[in-house]
Amino acid sequence: MRPPQGHFRLAQLLRLRKKLQIVVWEVVTRDYSKLITPEKVNENVKRYTRNGSVIVVHDSLKAEKKMTAALPKAIEWLKSEGYSFGLLQPSNLYIEKEGTISITQESKIVG
Repeated sequence: MRPPQGHFRLAQLLRLRKKLQIVVWEVVTRDYSKLITPEKVNENVKRYTRNGSVIVVHDSLKAEKKMTAALPKAIEWLKSEGYSFGLLQPSNLYIEKEGTISITQESKIVG
């Protein structure tokens, strides 16, 4: 489960993590911002992506034009850097302290 805007109330977190694995992104492209260009979206991907990163992009009307231009270039760059793409599944997640979920990092994977 991915919480909206990355935020939970403590009671929600405690209840949800009993039944669901909580996965939070760490690369925010800011594709929804009126002030950002497709080029800046790609700069954010290049600057903040690391091995095992989960990158959040949006399929909203606010982000559509930017992501139509930016996403193919971001994917091309990620592939050129040796990243691969995969689905988040229980087999490639592990639980750290406090119930935080991380992605195993056997190879460069962008989730």
